[in-house]
Amino acid sequence: FGVNVKDFFLKSDGTKLYIAHPTKISEYDLSTAWDITTVSSTPVNEETVDRYTATSAGGLYFKPDGSIMYYCDGGDDYFSQYTLTTPWDISTKTDFKSISQSGESAAQAIFIKEDDGTILYIVGSSGDGIDYYTLSTPWDITTRSSTAGYFSFGNTGLNPTGLFIKPNGGSIIWATFRTA
Repeated sequence: FGVNVKDFFLKSDGTKLYIAHPTKISEYDLSTAWDITTVSSTPVNEETVDRYTATSAGGLYFKPDGSIMYYCDGGDDYFSQYTLTTPWDISTKTDFKSISQSGESAAQAIFIKEDDGTILYIVGSSGDGIDYYTLSTPWDITTRSSTAGYFSFGNTGLNPTGLFIKPNGGSIIWATFRTA
């Protein structure tokens, strides 16, 4: 998958793997669902990311039906949203939207509440927790509330870099990065 892999996402049926790099997104097929050893040797599609998201990828997320792709840039503190005219096909990305996280922690991961698309979760590069915002229009990051709630992981001293929230909200899994 090359160097500088920043995040990945698997299609809901396990047949596609998406890799976030600092300046592009790569889409691969899996010949056997959920078995990453069967990934195609070359990407099916590779798409550059627009405008702000060009220095340090932070996270990659898709709406469960594959119609919207979200990408955050941990270096420039922007979140981008693309409509995919053909679900799960990144070569059909259109309708670029972006919001700034300026003045806040650099974004490392993004996650949207899957049952209704009304809560945006953001893991930053500093601090020990998750910021969360209400979206007034489901699945549209440009409609996020101006104030954030915060969920703390406690004083772990680790930099959170990834996030998964079980659809029923019962469990949170996060990844961290720490140098020795």
